[in-house]
Amino acid sequence: MLFQQTTANITTALIILVLGLIAGKILGNVLKNLFKDTSLDKVFDETVLKYVSILFISLIYIITLFFVLKQIGVTLRFAQSFGIIVILILLVLTFLSFKDSLPNLTAYLYVRRKFKIGQKLTYEDFEGKINSINFFETRIKTTKKEILAIPNIKLVLKRS
Repeated sequence: MLFQQTTANITTALIILVLGLIAGKILGNVLKNLFKDTSLDKVFDETVLKYVSILFISLIYIITLFFVLKQIGVTLRFAQSFGIIVILILLVLTFLSFKDSLPNLTAYLYVRRKFKIGQKLTYEDFEGKINSINFFETRIKTTKKEILAIPNIKLVLKRS
């Protein structure tokens, strides 16, 4: 009887795990389509959207892992502690990934006021027209029809 119960718990845990992995994958695709449909992919940098997706997918995986651990009999206190530690690690990693982006976000405010789309711009050896301005970079289309992405902070520091 104990063997049957253990086998049933492990089987159920595996099913929960597979469903959680599938749910995470589906959520990733839904978020990608949502970002495109709402034009957030044009407003935010691709890296930011990728991190947001990873954060939500990771949350699904953590919840799944919590249920798997509970199903196989791991104590609730341990599962909660494990979940909290993983969430804290994810938050620290997310913060560290954005620390280099913060200066560009701040510079975005200056760039948005100072420059307009279509305006001519010379940067180092490149000349062209501003194609887009987003939170992290300004893209110019050079006279050679190339797209050049310039971090906003570099534009601000070059102009200062």
